[in-house]
Amino acid sequence: MPLVILHCYLHKNRDGDLPLCSVANVKNGLVSLSLPSPTEYTIPMYSEKVFERSIALLRISLGVIFFWFGALKLSGFSPVHDIVYASFPFLADGIGNLFLGGLETAIGVALICNLFSRIVLVVLTMHLLGTFAVFITAPEIMFNPGFPFLTFAGEFVVKNLSLAAGALVVMLYQIHHPHRSKGLL
Repeated sequence: MPLVILHCYLHKNRDGDLPLCSVANVKNGLVSLSLPSPTEYTIPMYSEKVFERSIALLRISLGVIFFWFGALKLSGFSPVHDIVYASFPFLADGIGNLFLGGLETAIGVALICNLFSRIVLVVLTMHLLGTFAVFITAPEIMFNPGFPFLTFAGEFVVKNLSLAAGALVVMLYQIHHPHRSKGLL
């Protein structure tokens, strides 16, 4: 005879308490779990305003990062000079460095002020993906003693995956909700 475990709890929603139950059947050492169908209950979601503010906060934080990194390049105090030089030497010094710093600063200002969002997010994502060229052009400064052991510079570049993912989230939200993506917040 199979053992049946019933777990129920009350879920608060707009209509009051709603029982949610899951049933686990244990037979011959195997457990099967059945849950109520989605039509039987509703999952509580954050308010739309909280979600919109979260996307705006992500956009602004990306803007602050880009503004800061660009300003460092423009001031001549870029801690990533060697990484940039290993990938794109023409962007590491002189006019190239000013161009790269100016681009990053402009991306930052545009993100913070929510200007030209689609174009800026595409440029930002392309810029971040370009940073991974150093893994091909100069793997010796990314790995030590070799793959998969990242150096400090390697870790710095790999974190760009999270920045690119954040940019993608903001971009997709703004594409699918253009009327909600206006204004600073």
